[in-house]
Amino acid sequence: MTRKLNEVINNVSGVLSESEHARNSDKYLIWLYLTKHHGLNTSFAEFESAPSFESITRCRRKLNQRGLFLPTIEVKNRRSARIEEFREFAKDQW
Repeated sequence: MTRKLNEVINNVSGVLSESEHARNSDKYLIWLYLTKHHGLNTSFAEFESAPSFESITRCRRKLNQRGLFLPTIEVKNRRSARIEEFREFAKDQW
């Protein structure tokens, strides 16, 4: 996971260094990142009309808090492990 996070940091850094608009708009940053690094093939105008990834995942977490649409045990364990891995990664990096 550390290698993957380092790759994301490097890619985000590259996008931010190239685009002032990405520095000013998280949505544009995400769109440009996905376009450059994951082959997203949609216009920014189309992408901008969608809800943010954060809003979508926050709603999923809120529903989960209410006991609705819970993930499988395997996914729950994997998410917990990733949280811990990211905490360790963040301590080492920043």
